[in-house]
Amino acid sequence: MAVMTNNIMREPAYGSGPGFCYDVDRSLFRSYKDDGPLVVAIDSNIVLDTMLYGANMINNEPYPPVVDATYGKQLDAWALVIDTWMIRDIRLVVLPGMRNDNRREISDERRAVRERRLLGIESALTFQLNDWSNESRRFMNPQPVDPSVEASIRGVLSPLDANLVLQAMQHQVDVFLTRDNRVVKRMNSLGFTEIPNVMRPTGLARALEKVGVIGSSNAVDIFSGGHIKHRGCIYADGMLMGDSAKWIPLLEAMNDSA
Repeated sequence: MAVMTNNIMREPAYGSGPGFCYDVDRSLFRSYKDDGPLVVAIDSNIVLDTMLYGANMINNEPYPPVVDATYGKQLDAWALVIDTWMIRDIRLVVLPGMRNDNRREISDERRAVRERRLLGIESALTFQLNDWSNESRRFMNPQPVDPSVEASIRGVLSPLDANLVLQAMQHQVDVFLTRDNRVVKRMNSLGFTEIPNVMRPTGLARALEKVGVIGSSNAVDIFSGGHIKHRGCIYADGMLMGDSAKWIPLLEAMNDSA
């Protein structure tokens, strides 16, 4: 696959907090560059979880009975990723295919409210100062996918899931985050290293722990985690903490019940 030479999702932004030295784990970071943000494409089930249980996650409140222990672990892990996103440079993106293929015609007022809340949560999670009001620039330069790789992906996934994973490849994200364990297992079975990591929230939390961003007590390392000494490191002199104002639109969207 060709590499992008002008990808706004990889541009460091001081307001987003410290990013990562990619050589700390090249199995996680798929960019050809040395330093930058962690780019994560989020599936629709992640957005829906945030709408339904975001308040429980943020306030550390018990989940309703419908959430079993296995499901709860995924929600807890996603909450930990959000904690990290608030102070580290993690770019959460919603792929164009999710908006186009997973949005259905609204037929009543209740669905209209649900749609508005989902879009509000998407906007809050994917907001970045460096491309505010120009979010479409993130997806201007899709890269070609090897036809044999595409055929393999389409051979194991449903058409919608395959389209999303292929878009994640085309835009060279590091991680495609989904709660669908079937998608994760089928993609891992292919063994292609050029495919973005397809992970559930627990997998991403473990990856962030591996590179030292999340500690054993689930504390987020603001500055040093995810960094290694190398020539020209853009984080060598430190960077400002992430913009805590990210919480404001997210909380507003989750509390939007009108």
